[in-house]
Amino acid sequence: MSNFFTGVVRKKFTLLCESPEGAQIEIISCYDENAAKISKEATQKILDLMAESFEMEDGFKMKVVESMESAEDIPLVEMKNKKEAAL
Repeated sequence: MSNFFTGVVRKKFTLLCESPEGAQIEIISCYDENAAKISKEATQKILDLMAESFEMEDGFKMKVVESMESAEDIPLVEMKNKKEAAL
């Protein structure tokens, strides 16, 4: 046993809506940066349209947070030779 394992790590993009008080709610999470940006724009447009029709506080904002996540659907593999992992 080498006690050296390798796996896949991928970027995760989470779209959050933040209230003026600082509370956050997750809208969507995905692994595609472009999809996160488009979702942010679409959700911001929906918020703007809602603000026109309903009395809403000002200051709601959308933000995309990047994080790294292990790909749980791809299992870890034990490496016998550390040089193989560098490839």
